[in-house]
Amino acid sequence: MNFAPSLVAVRKITSMVPRSSFDPGAIDETARLILKTGALLDPLIVRRLDLESFELLDGHFAFYAAVRAREMDLLKGETVLAFIADEGQQSYIARQAEILRNQHETTLPSGSPASDVGLRLSNFERRFEQLVQGLEQKIQQEHLGLRERLGELENCLPKPIEALEIFNRADPLTLNDHLKRGGIKGKRGITLCESIMCERKKSLFRSLNEVVQRNDGISSDGLLKLLEAWEGMAFYEKKVN
Repeated sequence: MNFAPSLVAVRKITSMVPRSSFDPGAIDETARLILKTGALLDPLIVRRLDLESFELLDGHFAFYAAVRAREMDLLKGETVLAFIADEGQQSYIARQAEILRNQHETTLPSGSPASDVGLRLSNFERRFEQLVQGLEQKIQQEHLGLRERLGELENCLPKPIEALEIFNRADPLTLNDHLKRGGIKGKRGITLCESIMCERKKSLFRSLNEVVQRNDGISSDGLLKLLEAWEGMAFYEKKVN
C-alpha cells in the first residue's frame, strides 16, 4: 500500500487543540521558516471528514505554524503536505506518531558533546545564581549598616525648635536675638522680651494666639510678620553635654 503525503489546503484543516496551547513566538518563528524554505518539513496527519474538510490527528503545533505562514503570505502558505489516513489506518498512524514523539524527547546519552555542553551550562548557571545570592546578601547587610549609621547621625544632630517653643523655652538673650531677626529691635524688643519672660513664668504659652493675648507689645499682625521673617530660618536646640 502506497502511503504518501498529499497537498492539502490549510483552510480546509481543523484542529481540536486550541491555538492558545502553543507559544505565539515559536509559532511565528516556525511560520517564517516555512515561508523561507517553501514547505513544512514534517507533514501533518489528517483524516477526511468530507470532500472539502479534514480533521487533524497529529502535528498540531506544525499546523498552527502553517496557519500563521498563510496569514503572513496567502500565496506561499496556501497548501501544506499531509498524510491522509483511511479509517483502518488511524490507530496505527496514531501509535507510530506517539513513538516518534517519544524518541525526539529522549535525553541524549551521557558523554555526548551536546550532553557535556548542557552539563557545563547547568554548572555555570548554578555558580552564577550562587554569586548573585551572595551579592544580594552583602548588599542587604551594607544597607542595614547604612541605616543604623544614619540613625546614629540623626540622634547627634540638633533638633529644630517650633515657634511656640521659642517663646516658651529660649533664654533672654536668645529670645531677644530671635525678635531682632523678626524686625523687633531696640527698646521695643527688650520690653517685649521682658514681658514674654514674665508671662511664661506664670504658665507656658499654649498657643501663638495666647502669646498675643498675654503680651501688649505684640499684635496679631506683628506676630504674623515675625513668623514670616522666621520662615526659612532654622532655629535649633542647643545640645547640653
